[in-house]
Amino acid sequence: MKALVDHPCDAARLLSRLAPVVQFIEKQLAEKLSVPELAQQVGISPYHFVRLFKQTTGLTPHQYLLSRRIERARRLLEDENLSIAVIAVDTGFASQSHLTELFRREFGITPAVYRSRHGDRQTERGHENRTRPSKRHGARCFRPDPSEFELSERDGWVLN
Repeated sequence: MKALVDHPCDAARLLSRLAPVVQFIEKQLAEKLSVPELAQQVGISPYHFVRLFKQTTGLTPHQYLLSRRIERARRLLEDENLSIAVIAVDTGFASQSHLTELFRREFGITPAVYRSRHGDRQTERGHENRTRPSKRHGARCFRPDPSEFELSERDGWVLN
């Protein structure tokens, strides 16, 4: 079997070919993504895509997707005043327990323990909570504080 990467220039070429997939994953991180959908981003078969992705990154597409979701969840635990359940949904996990299981496997601690050890940077900087419970739906539903957003011509409403 011939290796996909025989030379460093080949690796750089393959990485550049996978760049649209990596960007797509980052934009759609909270969504359910499939290998055929990812393969379509670079116009190759799902089988060849998995081989190419693994050869280039050292991870399967599923492993890469989970690692990106865990990393985003970790950042949200440090920077946001969102509940762990909301963070789980916002980062594409099926449930809080799924996030907790994978987070513990990666870091050796639960998201709650991680948050307590690493503090909430928003609170330290004096910012108020970015979400507030909706009176209509109770504590289950959150809506953003409108004062935290601004209108951008390119992206629409974005968080300050």
